[in-house]
Amino acid sequence: MDANQVGYVHEPTFEDTKAILDRAISFKPKRQIIILFSGGEPTLSPYFLDAVAYASKSVFIEF
Repeated sequence: MDANQVGYVHEPTFEDTKAILDRAISFKPKRQIIILFSGGEPTLSPYFLDAVAYASKSVFIEF
């Protein structure tokens, strides 16, 4: 399926992505959260690495 067939493709901004991640952190009670960047080819997004870095600094990634 071609996403462009619908005439509109939603691409969230980096600020949108940060707001979603911040909201996920605020959920109570605290629980395990898994973040998945998907839809098309997310690694081609100009802010993909910034979003991954923000998620890792926001306590999403445990080593």
